[in-house]
Amino acid sequence: MMYNIKMKSINKKILSIFSAVLIFTFVFSFASINKVFAYSLSVTGISGTSASVGGAGFNGGTIYDLHLIKGLVNINTIHLSTNSAGVFGTNLTNLDPSTQYTVSIFPQNSNIASIIDQSFTTTTAPSTLPVLNFSANPTTITLGQSTTLTWTSTNTASCTAGGNGWSGPKPVNGTATYSPTVNASYSLFCTGTGGTTSIINASIIVNPVNTSGQTGLSGNSTGQNGLSGNSTGQTGLSGNSTGQNLVSSDGKIKNPISYNNINDFIRAILQGAIKIGIPIIALAIIYSGFLFVSARGNSEKLSEAKNALLYTCIGAAILLGAWAIAQLISETILAL
Repeated sequence: MMYNIKMKSINKKILSIFSAVLIFTFVFSFASINKVFAYSLSVTGISGTSASVGGAGFNGGTIYDLHLIKGLVNINTIHLSTNSAGVFGTNLTNLDPSTQYTVSIFPQNSNIASIIDQSFTTTTAPSTLPVLNFSANPTTITLGQSTTLTWTSTNTASCTAGGNGWSGPKPVNGTATYSPTVNASYSLFCTGTGGTTSIINASIIVNPVNTSGQTGLSGNSTGQNGLSGNSTGQTGLSGNSTGQNLVSSDGKIKNPISYNNINDFIRAILQGAIKIGIPIIALAIIYSGFLFVSARGNSEKLSEAKNALLYTCIGAAILLGAWAIAQLISETILAL
């Protein structure tokens, strides 16, 4: 009986020792194989489409599975082999810009639980939209002068031109000089992998050559060219002129006088007539008085003096009456 009790006590001790050994062995083996607290995982060199993954503290010469997770989906599995020091490295490519990913390391062919995880976010991809700058200088020229077209572009592979004598393929950067004879418009657009730019136009205004002070149609004149004649004053259609010509650059005949309507023209004539006529009337009256004095009672000379005075008064009345009537008509027309 005592023997049985001692055996049972010994068996319990042996079982306890054996269990402790097993537990110790398991813990030691797990720690030595997996080195739980020694794992490290880093993601570097992050760009819009790629990143580099590095790990250390893993078992040397061991294969692990790297899961690349986007959202909640494993989009790629990479088999990694550590070197003798337990270090590995790999590159991730074809990533999406501005996107969050998670790198998870699993024991090979095991999806139960990851050993270590690391999240990262790719950067924003640089813009690939094509950009074009296109301009002309100067934009206003005189007939016979030239303008220079200048353009620069980025993210482009080709450019296409259109316009007055300017068309077809063009380099992505360049200059070109043109001498249009009429108002012209030049256009340009460029194309790249990111799309096509909008069409940019450059407009050129061409002014005619300044003919001020040059000749008229023909002839020789130092005055103003008119319609005909050859003189040092106002000449005709024939004649070279060192003064002002009466034919505009577009072939139209200019107004040779400084009045824009018939009323002003007639008024100017009457003003000139009055300026000349009044002194003449005054002289005629003085002359009539001289005739009266020199008549000395002679009936014939008195009659001649009376007629001279009468005609002088009639002429003065006609001149002043014409001016008054012209003023009345002009004011009436302008009041309508």
